[in-house]
Amino acid sequence: MAQDSGHKNDDGVELSEEEIKEAQRLEAKRKAKQKEVLDSKDKLFGAALADLDLAGLDLQNANLAKANLSHTNLSETNLSNANLIEVDLTGADLSKADLHDAYSPDAQWVAVNLSGADLRWVDFSWAVLSEANFTEANLLEVDFTEATLVASDFTRANLSGVNFNNANLIDARLTGADLSKTLNLSPEQVESAELDRATQLPPYLEIEWKGKGEYEVRKKIEKKTKRKKNQKKP
Repeated sequence: MAQDSGHKNDDGVELSEEEIKEAQRLEAKRKAKQKEVLDSKDKLFGAALADLDLAGLDLQNANLAKANLSHTNLSETNLSNANLIEVDLTGADLSKADLHDAYSPDAQWVAVNLSGADLRWVDFSWAVLSEANFTEANLLEVDFTEATLVASDFTRANLSGVNFNNANLIDARLTGADLSKTLNLSPEQVESAELDRATQLPPYLEIEWKGKGEYEVRKKIEKKTKRKKNQKKP
């Protein structure tokens, strides 16, 4: 029996010679673009990098301020300490990416996949992260000051030390979330989000469940104890 030397796609379908050449051309183009990005990672301010495959690249300390990376594949990419000021990452895939210490205020992160990403100490102040997927992401001490987090998903995310000061959490998924070590959460923010009885609130907030899915969140009032006056000895 003659050995099968043909090429097949991911579905096991035999490829024609023209299709093989086209696949090889696209792969060469992808690698060339990745090399171009790597060689100029310090000079990517305002760069047009939408709809590319940059997965797994080492872009540590890259200057991507105001760059367009919408719908780009950045899964498992190293973007630690990167300058991401006003970057557009709408619809991008950053699953399992390393972004620790990245700086990204006033940026667009709408519908971004950040599942399993390392987001420790990232500055997302004033950024728009509506419908972002933070499932199982490490958000240790992230700054969400004034950020828009509408309908974002925090399932099984590490939220220790996260600053939610004036963040918009309408319809954010916080069911089962551990918020016990988060900072600057208000009752109004929590009530606007989705939570359940497994959600753990920080010690400065308390919740009263009034029925199925009905609850009231308020600031916890610390009771002051009166100091006893020393009794005079006779």
